[in-house]
Amino acid sequence: SLENSREEFLLNALLNIWDASERQGINCCLRTNVNLGLRTPSVVYTTPPACREMSRLHLLLLLATAVALGSTVGIKQVSAAALDDDYPKARRWDGALVPLIGIGVGNLPQSQMDTVVAHALTTDSGYRLIDTGASNEVVLAEAIEKALDDVTEDDTLSIHVVTKVWYTHLGYERTKLAVRQSLANLKSMASGQYVRVHVLLHWPRCDDNISWMDCEGEEERLPQDVKDAGPPPHLDSENAWKGSWKALEEMYNEDDLRRIESIGVSNFDHIDMEMLLEEFEITPHIIQSHVWSLLYDPYLMGMVRDSKVIFQAYGVMNGIVQRGGVAPNAHRLIEDIGKDLANAKSDGNSGKEQEPFSVARVVLAWLVQQGVSVIPRASSLIHQDDDSPRSLNQVPVLSEQQNKDVETAVRALLQGQDIDGPLQPEDDSAQQHDAPPDSVAASFLNSLSDGPIRVFWRNHEGEEEPAHDDPIDSGDTLSLNTHPGHVFVAYSHDGSKRKEFVVEADYGEHQHFDFDEL
Repeated sequence: SLENSREEFLLNALLNIWDASERQGINCCLRTNVNLGLRTPSVVYTTPPACREMSRLHLLLLLATAVALGSTVGIKQVSAAALDDDYPKARRWDGALVPLIGIGVGNLPQSQMDTVVAHALTTDSGYRLIDTGASNEVVLAEAIEKALDDVTEDDTLSIHVVTKVWYTHLGYERTKLAVRQSLANLKSMASGQYVRVHVLLHWPRCDDNISWMDCEGEEERLPQDVKDAGPPPHLDSENAWKGSWKALEEMYNEDDLRRIESIGVSNFDHIDMEMLLEEFEITPHIIQSHVWSLLYDPYLMGMVRDSKVIFQAYGVMNGIVQRGGVAPNAHRLIEDIGKDLANAKSDGNSGKEQEPFSVARVVLAWLVQQGVSVIPRASSLIHQDDDSPRSLNQVPVLSEQQNKDVETAVRALLQGQDIDGPLQPEDDSAQQHDAPPDSVAASFLNSLSDGPIRVFWRNHEGEEEPAHDDPIDSGDTLSLNTHPGHVFVAYSHDGSKRKEFVVEADYGEHQHFDFDEL
């Protein structure tokens, strides 16, 4: 007889194998170029040929035999290399593959790092991509070391780590200093042989117009060796990143040991991206940007598409999934799709309604099936499992109509305009609309006579997201539902003028903003 722990392992393993065999060939060497109108990089799914040829009975017998013989397969853990080929990957412009689904630990409290990384790398969740920042590199490397402590040397195992150069370290020499330190942090331990480091420029510049950026203060607080390495980048904000990209190109080309797996950028707009592509030798392998860019920045996405750059989306959770309060009907639409997908996966064999896929799972799967890389934060182990490569791989391929419906709902959630009655600019007057009990009804009148304005909402990370697709013309009003304390920013049509507005009304109330001057 088996011990309880081994019985539990056997049961879970059998269920996992049975579940994997029900995927109707989705993972079997399926390659699809998908677009969402963007023609993003191709998605590549692979499954080892030997696994494809095994029948279910063969798999069950193999597992039962392994357990009976006291196989070295762990009871609570799986081989860290066992899942490398099972989950979707994106193909870079140079042909190399990168996992599409990862986990973000850049802002994770360091006390949680060991638990989160161990769970990601030693369970069957399938994580092989971790996104971080310079401040968490050392503790991340230590956590990887602990998680892989019992892994024997295996040249096939790859843990992809995306790290970034902060804007205080822009400029040629400062960037080289930062990258050397990142490589030392991430690859100095024994497990460093398994770590594939991707280096991005986190921001193209420090911008004092972004409230949480403190260009002078951050420069003043830098260690002296960083100050000595090169001039303050904020004093040459239009060109400092160019020196950084030159440094990344050189370090990537001269790295005979290929300690740098790829180079890329983050938070670059289409203007900076266009300059990079025109002026430099190496095209970025990766670009990280807010998920908003995917739907609302066609110029940037056109360059990403044409250059075959991998697009990694952040802000999926707080930008879409957690905004059900501002667009409840859109949120419910995705919930309904989650129910339909779960029932479709069961193939109607159970005779009862299945546990629906969560909104997060549906949205992430929708992005991954479009070839978009996702790196949600590790907020809890439960969410970590729900967002994992294994979980997202279990979501059936969305139909054409489901894709359209999810995109419609995602747009509504990003904008805060519900799908049953999206609030458009009122005709020539600031008419008040009723506020739901969990929202503030806000209206924004453009009283300027010299052209349209654009209104943005500042999210909890200090990033600005469009409050509406179109500019507000002179005399027009934008009405939407929001929350107390939310900050909106208005820009003139040419971007030369800017003004902030804070929502001070309480839930269930209305507040009117008149943009009479900027």
